[in-house]
Amino acid sequence: MGGFTKIRAEQGEKQKALEERDMAVFQEVLPEAVSKANAAEDAVEKAVITSEMISAGGDDLDEVRQAVQEAQKAMGEARIFLNAKQASARRHLERAGAPQKNEELGEPKQQGNVIAFGIPQVRALKADPKLTATSCGYVAEEYTLSSASVDSFIPGLVYLPGFLTVAEEQELLAAIEAATWDGDNKSRRTQQYGYGFHWRHRHSNALVKLEPPRDAMPACSEAILERLVRDGHLASSAFDQCIVNDYTGGQGIKAHRDREFFGEAVVGFSLRDRAIMDFRCIRSGEVRAVLLEPRSVLILTKDARWSWQHAITPAPTLLWRGSTLPRGHRTSLTFRSIADWGVVAEA
Repeated sequence: MGGFTKIRAEQGEKQKALEERDMAVFQEVLPEAVSKANAAEDAVEKAVITSEMISAGGDDLDEVRQAVQEAQKAMGEARIFLNAKQASARRHLERAGAPQKNEELGEPKQQGNVIAFGIPQVRALKADPKLTATSCGYVAEEYTLSSASVDSFIPGLVYLPGFLTVAEEQELLAAIEAATWDGDNKSRRTQQYGYGFHWRHRHSNALVKLEPPRDAMPACSEAILERLVRDGHLASSAFDQCIVNDYTGGQGIKAHRDREFFGEAVVGFSLRDRAIMDFRCIRSGEVRAVLLEPRSVLILTKDARWSWQHAITPAPTLLWRGSTLPRGHRTSLTFRSIADWGVVAEA
């Protein structure tokens, strides 16, 4: 204990010496900085007074120009002086080994409602043991959702856990596994139904009508969509396009908003395993997260459809409300209608 006390005493003396040096630098700089700032203010005031006098008397504008030039010169000198002293102080801090960022201090850096990933997860959880990890950073429990929600968590977002039965899930998976997987999306396995999406030609003639049996929605999905209509969650069960995404090994999907040529409602089924989908408001930057459980349904309309981006973070495990959850094999189906048929290529 004696050695530890000695080390702490030495560190305290060094810190005190640094603080005294900083104060000396500050006291040295302050008078000249104040003087130059006052001179700049006086020059600006002189320019204003001169302008008013000339405007009232109708005299020549040369005096105004001269006063403005003097004011600009004074302000420039003040700015150069302060910038130089600021750079000197920054170099002094670097030599003293003082950290410049919150991350180096080990303090959580808050950006809106998100705590950035600049600190270790263990330390972040000490500050808030109920944090959830999203693609943007950590969010508090109040910004997460795992229970049923209809339009309250985010306007236009409907989350229905356990909406699909086990039998419906198995029937969908059997149909998907019996079909072939597309080979043009390297980040994950996909299948498309109704209209196919050209990954390499997204901006013009992006969709093409698929040949049978891919020209219709997957087996069993239409009955589920019709039940969503009967329960009042959807206005229509008619969708033109479905994409199946297969996530393995912690795969994710980057933040995005479904393309504008798709319609008002986007519907997603989650099969097999859970995932965290995070949402980021395009206007405010606020982030929220939803735990998508197996056999759940997610519907995006209104703000949730148009004003929020959604993403799934690539990670082998999930951090949800302070608990680490294993992440397994997840399959999702996303249903969309076509609003702008100009993007469909002619056969």
